[in-house]
Amino acid sequence: MTRIDESTEMPFLDHLEELRWRLIRAIGALLVCVLVAFWAVGHFHIISILSRPAGQRLMFTHPADAITAYMTISLGVGLVVASPVILYQAWGFVSPALKAGERRVARYVFAGGTLLFLMGVTLAYFFVLPATLRMGAQLAPEFEQRLTVHE
Repeated sequence: MTRIDESTEMPFLDHLEELRWRLIRAIGALLVCVLVAFWAVGHFHIISILSRPAGQRLMFTHPADAITAYMTISLGVGLVVASPVILYQAWGFVSPALKAGERRVARYVFAGGTLLFLMGVTLAYFFVLPATLRMGAQLAPEFEQRLTVHE
């Protein structure tokens, strides 16, 4: 693939070709990261790490729940691990169209967004998730009584 100088405009079809290759790279990175995460979820017991705030073992109520949880966590971990490559590909496609000042502002936005994302994940894992699980455990007996059929 030939790279056109950033000071000249690319024809429309060249833009589409550039977008296609960037999407292929991003999806390829996502696929590789999801496959590695699928292995890592089982090898490093990531499900037990994520269920620690519950304070007890997880129970599955449907035969497919275990594999669904495994696949969902693998997809989530793969997406988080692949996100730098995905963001880099998006930035590589968009940045030639931005002026120098806009690029500088966008870098600050990306850095701030990453910091806020990590703070949100930390807040959710250590505070919101345990509180939600405690509340759910307190409500569970009440719901069980409502759902029980009395003969």
